[in-house]
Amino acid sequence: RRAMIMAKLGEGKIKGKFKFIKFILFKGEDKPTSCLLLTNMFDPATETDPNFDKEIEVEVKEECNKFGTVKAIFVDKNSPGHVYLRFTDVQGAQKAQKVLRGRWFAGKQISATFISENHPKLPQ
Repeated sequence: RRAMIMAKLGEGKIKGKFKFIKFILFKGEDKPTSCLLLTNMFDPATETDPNFDKEIEVEVKEECNKFGTVKAIFVDKNSPGHVYLRFTDVQGAQKAQKVLRGRWFAGKQISATFISENHPKLPQ
Protein backbone atom coordinates (compact mmCIF):
# COMPACT_ATOMS: atom_id res chain seq x y z
CA ARG A 1 0.00 0.00 0.00
CA ARG A 2 2.83 2.43 0.88
CA ALA A 3 4.55 1.70 -2.43
CA MET A 4 1.37 2.66 -4.28
CA ILE A 5 1.09 5.88 -2.27
CA MET A 6 4.74 6.77 -2.93
CA ALA A 7 4.24 6.17 -6.67
CA LYS A 8 1.20 8.44 -6.75
CA LEU A 9 3.07 11.10 -4.79
CA GLY A 10 5.91 11.00 -7.26
CA GLU A 11 3.45 11.60 -10.07
CA GLY A 12 1.77 14.45 -8.19
CA LYS A 13 -1.61 12.67 -8.22
CA ILE A 14 -2.42 13.09 -4.53
CA LYS A 15 -3.52 16.55 -3.54
CA GLY A 16 -5.57 18.01 -0.75
CA LYS A 17 -5.73 20.44 2.08
CA PHE A 18 -3.70 19.51 5.12
CA LYS A 19 -2.76 21.26 8.31
CA PHE A 20 0.97 21.70 8.67
CA ILE A 21 2.50 22.23 12.06
CA LYS A 22 6.26 22.57 12.22
CA PHE A 23 8.06 21.22 15.26
CA ILE A 24 11.76 21.59 15.84
CA LEU A 25 12.86 18.17 17.06
CA PHE A 26 16.58 18.40 16.45
CA LYS A 27 19.21 20.64 14.95
CA GLY A 28 20.15 19.62 11.43
CA GLU A 29 23.38 20.44 9.69
CA ASP A 30 23.69 23.89 8.14
CA LYS A 31 25.56 22.59 5.10
CA PRO A 32 24.79 19.51 2.98
CA THR A 33 26.25 16.18 4.07
CA SER A 34 25.94 12.68 2.67
CA CYS A 35 23.43 11.84 5.43
CA LEU A 36 19.74 12.62 5.82
CA LEU A 37 17.12 12.23 8.51
CA LEU A 38 13.59 11.71 7.22
CA THR A 39 10.99 12.47 9.88
CA ASN A 40 7.27 11.81 10.20
CA MET A 41 7.57 8.67 8.04
CA PHE A 42 5.36 6.55 10.30
CA ASP A 43 3.54 6.50 13.63
CA PRO A 44 4.75 3.54 15.72
CA ALA A 45 1.51 3.60 17.74
CA THR A 46 -0.53 2.75 14.65
CA GLU A 47 1.77 0.13 13.10
CA THR A 48 0.41 -3.42 13.49
CA ASP A 49 3.09 -5.46 11.71
CA PRO A 50 6.04 -6.13 14.04
CA ASN A 51 8.36 -5.96 11.02
CA PHE A 52 6.98 -2.71 9.61
CA ASP A 53 10.47 -1.22 9.78
CA LYS A 54 11.78 -3.70 7.20
CA GLU A 55 8.96 -2.81 4.78
CA ILE A 56 9.69 0.90 5.16
CA GLU A 57 13.43 0.27 4.80
CA VAL A 58 12.96 -1.52 1.46
CA GLU A 59 10.56 1.11 0.09
CA VAL A 60 12.64 4.10 1.17
CA LYS A 61 15.87 2.59 -0.11
CA GLU A 62 14.26 1.80 -3.47
CA GLU A 63 12.92 5.37 -3.77
CA CYS A 64 16.14 7.05 -2.59
CA ASN A 65 18.39 5.02 -4.90
CA LYS A 66 16.81 7.08 -7.70
CA PHE A 67 18.82 10.07 -6.41
CA GLY A 68 22.11 8.38 -5.60
CA THR A 69 23.43 5.21 -4.03
CA VAL A 70 22.13 4.58 -0.52
CA LYS A 71 25.01 3.11 1.46
CA ALA A 72 23.08 2.53 4.70
CA ILE A 73 19.59 2.98 6.13
CA PHE A 74 18.13 2.68 9.61
CA VAL A 75 14.42 2.84 10.46
CA ASP A 76 14.13 3.73 14.15
CA LYS A 77 11.03 1.81 15.27
CA ASN A 78 11.12 3.56 18.65
CA SER A 79 10.95 7.09 17.26
CA PRO A 80 8.18 9.32 15.95
CA GLY A 81 8.86 8.18 12.39
CA HIS A 82 12.60 8.65 11.89
CA VAL A 83 14.51 7.09 8.99
CA TYR A 84 18.28 7.68 8.79
CA LEU A 85 20.03 7.53 5.41
CA ARG A 86 23.68 7.54 4.39
CA PHE A 87 24.43 8.09 0.70
CA THR A 88 27.79 7.38 -0.92
CA ASP A 89 28.16 11.09 -1.69
CA VAL A 90 26.76 14.52 -0.83
CA GLN A 91 25.20 14.96 -4.30
CA GLY A 92 22.89 11.97 -3.82
CA ALA A 93 21.75 13.25 -0.44
CA GLN A 94 21.17 16.73 -1.89
CA LYS A 95 18.99 15.38 -4.70
CA ALA A 96 16.98 13.24 -2.27
CA GLN A 97 16.54 16.10 0.20
CA LYS A 98 15.31 18.43 -2.51
CA VAL A 99 12.67 15.98 -3.75
CA LEU A 100 11.59 14.43 -0.43
CA ARG A 101 11.22 17.43 1.88
CA GLY A 102 7.58 18.33 2.17
CA ARG A 103 6.48 15.20 0.31
CA TRP A 104 3.57 13.14 1.64
CA PHE A 105 4.06 9.53 2.72
CA ALA A 106 1.23 7.39 4.14
CA GLY A 107 -0.84 10.50 4.88
CA LYS A 108 1.98 12.35 6.64
CA GLN A 109 4.11 15.22 5.40
CA ILE A 110 7.74 14.27 5.81
CA SER A 111 10.81 16.40 6.32
CA ALA A 112 14.30 15.68 5.05
CA THR A 113 17.18 17.28 6.91
CA PHE A 114 20.94 16.92 6.54
CA ILE A 115 22.58 15.44 9.62
CA SER A 116 26.13 14.86 10.75
CA GLU A 117 27.96 11.99 9.10
CA ASN A 118 28.92 10.94 12.64
CA HIS A 119 25.35 10.72 13.91
CA PRO A 120 25.14 7.78 16.37
CA LYS A 121 22.07 6.20 14.73
CA LEU A 122 23.65 6.04 11.27
CA PRO A 123 25.09 2.68 10.29
CA GLN A 124 28.51 2.85 8.68
